[in-house]
Amino acid sequence: MESFGLFLSIALNYCLIFDLFIMIRYPFSDKSKYMTLYQWGSVIAATIISVVFVVQFRIEETSYSSDWIIQFMFIFQFLVGIYSIYKANVVLNKPGISGSARKLILRRHTTSIVVFFVCNLYIFIFTVYICYKLPLDVTTTPWWQIALKALYFS
Repeated sequence: MESFGLFLSIALNYCLIFDLFIMIRYPFSDKSKYMTLYQWGSVIAATIISVVFVVQFRIEETSYSSDWIIQFMFIFQFLVGIYSIYKANVVLNKPGISGSARKLILRRHTTSIVVFFVCNLYIFIFTVYICYKLPLDVTTTPWWQIALKALYFS
């Protein structure tokens, strides 16, 4: 169940990124028609991926490939988020957009991406520990790990 929640979160974040690109590219189009596709597509994708990972883990009990895939997915989301900030800045600096609207949209867009980064650092750092087989001592948990875990699960 934990893997389903993780992959659903990742799938919905990809939908959010896609929707932000559509909003910036076509600011006045009706995007409500995509909502059902986002929701059902995310649930179906998360179900398929989590079932595949659970089956793979049962076959290979020490499988690290799923952690590598999760790490790649987060790195890709981080890069796409940074690119979307850049692209939004380029698109919104064109003539015809007021300075106050540009500032408001860029601030909200950048804030949502930064919050996503901070909230998902726990999973990213945890997969780095697993993928590179770094020592992970659960008896002496550092303060930053507790803080990141609280942010992620809140």
